Amino acid sequence: MTRRVLAVQSRPRRAIGLRYGLISFAVAVAVALATAAVALATASIGLSAPAARAHGSRLQISAMTYNLFQGTELTNSASASTLAALLAAVPEDYGQVQATDFPERARAIAREAARSKPDLIGLQEAALWQTGTPSASLPPPPATAAAYDFVQILVDALNARGLHYAAVAVTRNASVQAPGRFPSGFMNVRLTDRVAILARTDLPLTISDVRVGNFTHNTVISTLLGPLVVLGGWASADATLGGHTVRFVTTHLDASSGTVRTAQAVELVRGPLSTALPVMLTCDCNAVPASPPYAVLAAAGLKDSWRVSEPATPGFTCCHPNLLSPASVLPLRVDYVFSRGGGLRAVADQIVGTDPGDRSTPSGFWPSDHAGLFAELAQVRPSPTRPLT
Repeated sequence: MTRRVLAVQSRPRRAIGLRYGLISFAVAVAVALATAAVALATASIGLSAPAARAHGSRLQISAMTYNLFQGTELTNSASASTLAALLAAVPEDYGQVQATDFPERARAIAREAARSKPDLIGLQEAALWQTGTPSASLPPPPATAAAYDFVQILVDALNARGLHYAAVAVTRNASVQAPGRFPSGFMNVRLTDRVAILARTDLPLTISDVRVGNFTHNTVISTLLGPLVVLGGWASADATLGGHTVRFVTTHLDASSGTVRTAQAVELVRGPLSTALPVMLTCDCNAVPASPPYAVLAAAGLKDSWRVSEPATPGFTCCHPNLLSPASVLPLRVDYVFSRGGGLRAVADQIVGTDPGDRSTPSGFWPSDHAGLFAELAQVRPSPTRPLT
């Protein structure tokens, strides 16, 4: 732990929102994965502006969680069995990233955020795509130039709408690089999976004790070059608003193994969620409410905001089979806002990214293959002694 336009198939081979493509890609190219997490240099930001939603000694705080969809499932690269096939597959998969146009989709997400203005946003699949310099020979130079930084693109889209957000934590998870034969020559392409936290900068909201970490339990893949670890992780930050402090955590649990997902949930409970502070957890947990990972979180006292505020409706969030699907038909609920302690209770939840008006323009993409989830939480009992600190 570190302190401080295509009918692109978005989830073609899995029942819930998993990072299957990244795992398969790792098998195909047999490359090493990143093993370190990084936090932004900003460990604390003090923000002053008009009064926040703190009513006397009570706190009201809101959050959104969104899996951004990395832009491709890497299906072509995953199925490549020879170098020649891989060199042809990488441009096809990277072409899907370009075709699914995250800058356009980010503008649609920013439009959704403008309606609710969440205080904090937890992001999953906040991908970083990098490319190398084209070369006439193999191997080409490593991929170091940022082509699509999903975190920065989204922050820019939010701020372009007159909103005020900054990234306060970014965790680097698995990273994989492979060469492709492009019209300009051989070129390496790298995908780094990340989770991130965004916070509003136009409120008297102070962010401190920023932490990022990687899980010790991860999916391990056997390849010709030996075992590879598909690294997952989490980010957390303590948010103080109106004199009350809450620990905010976001994560994306494992893509392919229920056993690993459950172990990662235990790590969360024993790690960033182990605090006397009230907590809020946003996640793509890749787990439905009846699953063991969900049970681990519930046993730790975490309350599912949707189940509290909208118990009569299913709250499905996953997944659009195609970013250009004519209708939104989501069969599963795997994205959550949880809370625990401090008298906080969910008073309103809303699924976003599922109405026709939520589509991007001009291409008409759904903002992501997942829906987003907005939750408003309020302290339900007053206290004269700042109960959330």
